[in-house]
Amino acid sequence: MKDTIKFSNTYKTVSVKEKNLFTEYLHPILFLTFNGDLLPFCFDTGGNETLFSRTFFERYKSVLEKTPHSTSSEKIASVGGEIKYQSITMDNLSLNLNAFKFNLKNLETNKDQYHRFGKEFYGNFGKDALAQFSKVVISFKGNYLEFAE
Repeated sequence: MKDTIKFSNTYKTVSVKEKNLFTEYLHPILFLTFNGDLLPFCFDTGGNETLFSRTFFERYKSVLEKTPHSTSSEKIASVGGEIKYQSITMDNLSLNLNAFKFNLKNLETNKDQYHRFGKEFYGNFGKDALAQFSKVVISFKGNYLEFAE
């Protein structure tokens, strides 16, 4: 049933190659593939959008600039104040999680700022990607995230 949450204490054993979800200091980390490279992303189930960090922009600048995109000045505000930054927004880009492919539109890449958790992360994986599937299985015990359509 769509828009429901079901909790279970069962999980399946997956191979080391299928393990894609880990935690570090209580932060969930998801490994996704882009351009043939396996990359760590913050897994943000509360985040509405998947966003790329400056680390992603720096590594794939030549690929991103060949893809249809737009550039703009953005700002985000929180309790700590306001941050202004330059961004590049990709019209369409794909990421893979094992055999699952995500086609994401209007993906913002921050050209100026590293992600709040540091340079080692390539961005935030959010609800826009999760919403493409009717069933999402999150297993911290089995170290995997998987989907069903």
